[in-house]
Amino acid sequence: MRSTEIGPFPARTGVVSVATGSWPPYFEDVKTTSFTVDGCPQQVHDALRKSSAINNRSINRETLDWLQEKAEERTVVTCAEVAEILRRAEEGLSDDDRRRIADGVEAARRRMNAEHLYHR
Repeated sequence: MRSTEIGPFPARTGVVSVATGSWPPYFEDVKTTSFTVDGCPQQVHDALRKSSAINNRSINRETLDWLQEKAEERTVVTCAEVAEILRRAEEGLSDDDRRRIADGVEAARRRMNAEHLYHR
């Protein structure tokens, strides 16, 4: 693996160092920190290097962009947030909606009890 040196960080084999700073506009209001990724696979390092060259960016900036894109793809929801979403959804249900949901749950329970789930 090749070593990558970004800013004041020393070059180490198989390591991509990332120093986040306030220079990208979308990071200005975010608390920044530095971190190092040990054991970066060669193909990932090569892809970052090529992508940064194509986009005329440093590997650091390219890595931050990749991480930002990945972070925007996924929405992490805590159990407390799910509970709040369900509470708000439940408040909007009519009595008829609640009755149909309860009937559906009971029908599913009856079907599951009738199935032979464990075969020996």
